[in-house]
Amino acid sequence: MKDVLVIGDGIIGRSIAYACTKRGYRTAILTEQNQYNATRSAGGMLTPSAEIESAQAILMQFAQESCSQYAQFIREIEDFSDTKCEYIQSGTLMLALHRDHQNDLRYLAEAQRAVGMHVQELNRREVLQKEPNLSPQVVGALYAEHDHSINPRTLHAALGHALDTMQVSTIRASKIQVHPSDNQLDLVSYYQAQRRVEIRATHVIVCAGAWTNELLPKPLALPSKPIKGQFVRLQGPPLIDQVVRTPDVYLIPRAHGEIYVGASTEDQGFKSDQTAGAIMELLYHAWRAAPGIYEMNILEQGVGFRPSLRDNLPAIGKTAIEGLLVATGHYRHGIMLAPQTNDLILDILAEKPNPYAQAFCPQRFAPAPPNDKPIQEIT
Repeated sequence: MKDVLVIGDGIIGRSIAYACTKRGYRTAILTEQNQYNATRSAGGMLTPSAEIESAQAILMQFAQESCSQYAQFIREIEDFSDTKCEYIQSGTLMLALHRDHQNDLRYLAEAQRAVGMHVQELNRREVLQKEPNLSPQVVGALYAEHDHSINPRTLHAALGHALDTMQVSTIRASKIQVHPSDNQLDLVSYYQAQRRVEIRATHVIVCAGAWTNELLPKPLALPSKPIKGQFVRLQGPPLIDQVVRTPDVYLIPRAHGEIYVGASTEDQGFKSDQTAGAIMELLYHAWRAAPGIYEMNILEQGVGFRPSLRDNLPAIGKTAIEGLLVATGHYRHGIMLAPQTNDLILDILAEKPNPYAQAFCPQRFAPAPPNDKPIQEIT
């Protein structure tokens, strides 16, 4: 019998398991492997300032608080795991390559300043002083000093090492199923080597990303859909030192001369095809920003599925079944929101108030109860 069983082994699942174990809960992870999970394909930008126009205010506040915790979050994980996470704190350039981009950035800067975000406007000369390998056609940029990045794969590996050190078991299985009884969690079953196994826990937290609905009882299904993202990883001599974004593409520097180029946004269900058109567009827009990528080697091109909910907010908290929680729907912000997601889950488990609990409650999508009051006749 475990205190907490986390179903899902991405950044959200591992970081919740890590936080719960630190708090003293007996924790285990149960997972089905999936090569198209969001963690493996994510860029790892920690850039709330760049999302200000498209995200709700409550989500931006959540993201800013999460990013403010990131340095401490990484230090702890690196200490536990003795593994570097490739946390880069050199800032983010939001780049304008022509007049339309410049207009986009002007509106973005207004939105950022309206909520107190600090960004610096740079002219062409100042941009090229920061990043000499960018296109000489650049006309300006916004620089967000406090918007950073992390390599999700190295963070994921470091969390795995930390969990091993903390003696948290990870069970790799198939056909995972949650079994409720009378609106209470009964048990979770899974198969290993064709053998059915049952496990019980006081709390089960489903963190299976775009596949979360497959693990929930049908009445609890969330209005979720997978959003496909295609990406490219390049490698060559170091080209840029900080995240570079345009309205069309983003380039994220990583160790050993690697650049992550991402990512498409495709609403096609679980269609995992890699397409020439999407990759061509990514590389074209990346080349326009940083012409030196033309000579770089292609390390990988891949596909991942982001979990998106109808209102573009995550679902973090209790379901209608006692003991069953979810943490999903982070869309493209899962890496960025991990520390705050941990705090929210810990508060819910401890039955402590949290300012985000209501906004992100998974039960917000449940149909409203019928109005049982008798209809009064009008005389």
